[in-house]
This record gives sequence, structure tokens and C-alpha cells, in this order.
Amino acid sequence: MKVYKDYDKVEATSEKKRLTAGGYVCKITKTEDFAEKEYIKIEYDIVEGEFKGYWSENEERYGWRDSFIRSYKDSAIRFFKAFTNAVEGSNSAYVWDWKDKSLVGKLVGLVLSEEEYEKRDGSVGTRLRVNWITTVDNIRSGNFTVPAKKTITVQPKQETTIEDDDLPFD
Repeated sequence: MKVYKDYDKVEATSEKKRLTAGGYVCKITKTEDFAEKEYIKIEYDIVEGEFKGYWSENEERYGWRDSFIRSYKDSAIRFFKAFTNAVEGSNSAYVWDWKDKSLVGKLVGLVLSEEEYEKRDGSVGTRLRVNWITTVDNIRSGNFTVPAKKTITVQPKQETTIEDDDLPFD
């Protein structure tokens, strides 16, 4: 077993702080353009407040960080424009140039909300998702609303029974 240096100075904790719904000042850490599907996948981290560095720490511990997508299809271009306006409004002198990598390192305001989902075992879980994108000034001034938790109703699985008489062979 590896002996941890300065172990006596480590602060013990039994659980990680759980990220909550709310508004966060974030930095875009990575982008990936899926041109054939006309969207950009955007990874980010929180850079201010109680949860600063949350996703970087999560990636170090568990190997993944959160992301969201922004479609630039004709049917979604208005939402994409709202995203690029929020990035431009959060970073003085930045102008969107249709190069996804130019977004890396830029600040943006994100509002995270809770939503329920059905787990593989049929139970209901709760996750956070990026609900609204705005400027960092709106986040810092509290000029945003966190939507109510989106809930679902899971239908019980129907069990099917087959009688021996129903089988087409003997």
C-alpha cells in the first residue's frame, strides 16, 4: 500500500459537497464540434463561489465532467445566437468567430436546474442540467430564476407470463 505523505494534515470528510440547482459563473474548458450533426459539445467548470472547481475535481476523482450541447441547425439557430451573445456579453472584446475552439477559456453564466430521469433499474433519479445560459453579470447580480424541478411519472413494468400451452412447439 502506498503511504500518503503528510497524512496527518489531510482534512477528513465522508462525502463530497453536492452541487445544487442555481446560477453559476463558469469557464468553458473544452469544445468539440460535431459538424455532421450540427452541434457543439461544451465542457465547463465553475469558477466562482462555493463550488469553484467542482467539475475539475470531479474529473480528477471520477474521470468525467459535465457538458451541454448547443445546436446550430436552422431550427435551433436562435438558441445558438442566445448562447454566443451570452459569451460575448461575458467577455469584453470577444466576438464569436464560428470557431468552436475560440470559446475555450471564455466565461459564461449558467443556470442549472434539477430534473428527474428513469434509471436502468426503473427507479427515479435526479440530475442537474444546464437550463439557461446568460451573462456572468446576470449571475453575479442574481438576475435569473431557477426553474422548478422537472418531475416524471414512471409506469410500472408489465410482467408478461407465458403459459406452456401458448408455446408453438411440444
